[in-house]
Amino acid sequence: MIKVKSNDVITLIDILKDNDGRNIGKIRRNLSTQALKIFSSKKFPGLISQKIEEEIFITSALILFPDSPHKMWKLGELLARKNMNTIYRLFMRLSSPSYGIKKAPIIWDKFYRSGKLKVVNTGKKSANMIVTGFPQMRPYQIDLTCGYICVILELAGAKNIKVNVDSSDSNAWKWDIYWN
Repeated sequence: MIKVKSNDVITLIDILKDNDGRNIGKIRRNLSTQALKIFSSKKFPGLISQKIEEEIFITSALILFPDSPHKMWKLGELLARKNMNTIYRLFMRLSSPSYGIKKAPIIWDKFYRSGKLKVVNTGKKSANMIVTGFPQMRPYQIDLTCGYICVILELAGAKNIKVNVDSSDSNAWKWDIYWN
């Protein structure tokens, strides 16, 4: 069983509580017994199963963003905005988008236990990211990463962000990123 860090699940629950808990009940009613046990836990383990994280995120994204064609991407943006606290925000606003995206590996290491993220070919208005060593990366994680990328760039002043994902090689996941 693949284990992942529980940071983003904890952040999601904090966001839901901050919003008067309106959607917590809906999400709980749609989770399996195993996922509900983690979701309702008072004391979170540092690691949870990837399958449980995926169920919690997919269920939450369906409820939080019912009309969006990019539900998981939107969830990634929501999580990133909450996780990019005051210090991160200030730091990112003082940097350029190119510099900000170069810091993505630090953020990756905070949230992912597997894989190594590398930023390559950084230009004034583009960059490429590659994740290696994470062949079991799931589609929901790819989309969450897209959401995080957008928020990092937005905080650094980028506009019109476009992210293209190449998931044809599970040994080297690739994101081509463009902005103005």
